[in-house]
Amino acid sequence: MIVRVVGVVRSKETWTSEASGPDQSSLRTELLASVPAGFEAVRVHGVGEKSQTLEVLARSIATREVVGEGGSYTEARAAVEAQVAEREMLLSVRTEA
Repeated sequence: MIVRVVGVVRSKETWTSEASGPDQSSLRTELLASVPAGFEAVRVHGVGEKSQTLEVLARSIATREVVGEGGSYTEARAAVEAQVAEREMLLSVRTEA
């Protein structure tokens, strides 16, 4: 029996930007609006102690599927993991009949 495993993979690519000014609410809005297409903001935080500088960290939201087959789940899972590049992460796996 052949086992088929499908994995969902996402890039580990991130994007950051900083902005400074007296109004942190406006800075936060500005930074969130500057996140490029294909990324989502993960964190907005202050830079330095008592700083008026904020930084946004965004990560890639692009995903792709990879498929592995083998004589067992372990073999099929290994085939999926072998297709995940170093700059990617395996988000989930599922078996298919």
